[in-house]
Amino acid sequence: MIISGHLHHHHRPKPSADSSRLAARVAEIDARRRDAELSVDRLVVAWQGGAALHRGSHWDRWDTAAHDTIDALGALLGALDLARRELADIDRGPVVPRQADRRVGH
Repeated sequence: MIISGHLHHHHRPKPSADSSRLAARVAEIDARRRDAELSVDRLVVAWQGGAALHRGSHWDRWDTAAHDTIDALGALLGALDLARRELADIDRGPVVPRQADRRVGH
């Protein structure tokens, strides 16, 4: 907020993504994908002929894409944790004192 030409920054803690909570959610999604995989596998086994081949190939593509997405989410969570640790290290780094006025000509 700007008051009388001065910038004031209010330090309010922002909600952060708790990576353990996100990891639990990704694990839950993966478990649901595995349940769907088991159900569809049982269904595809019961199909006969061309329908089984056609539908099975579509399912394989969907399942592969879902699995790749879950793997990517896991990798992003790892990157989020790494970034959080790096920022925490920076915050604990040395503090450089501010100069009173470093504008050119003063």
